[in-house]
Amino acid sequence: MRIIPFELAHGEALLEDDLNDERNRPAPEFGNFMPTMVHEDMAFTGIDNGYLVAAAGILPIWKGVGEAWLLGANRLGKHKIRVAKEVRKGLHRVADEQGMWRIQAAMRSDWPELARWARFLGMKHEGTMKKFGANGLDYERWAWVDGI
Repeated sequence: MRIIPFELAHGEALLEDDLNDERNRPAPEFGNFMPTMVHEDMAFTGIDNGYLVAAAGILPIWKGVGEAWLLGANRLGKHKIRVAKEVRKGLHRVADEQGMWRIQAAMRSDWPELARWARFLGMKHEGTMKKFGANGLDYERWAWVDGI
């Protein structure tokens, strides 16, 4: 698998028809948010044999703070361990290069596998955000603070 800089077309292709799980699809209320995800040197894509596997990055909120995100393709299951390691390494690299002291993520409460994922990334659970999602679902707040 090759890691390359994220491009808008990668995110659009994943959302169009190649998501690994429909729970990963953003609520329609977000509209066309993909252009906001493209921040130079802050996102990356994994490709295997010419096919998208996953895209991840950090969306800056303000100086020192960002929101981690991930979109996985149907092929992600075949590359779970490699993707997990590359995402962890990539997010830490971006946070370090950008001088960020807090990286957070909102993960659906009804998707329990995400807690394991967040812990693997080095995040700590900060609490449940009731009815946080545009769809009224509860989300869990996970974050790295300082010692990223």
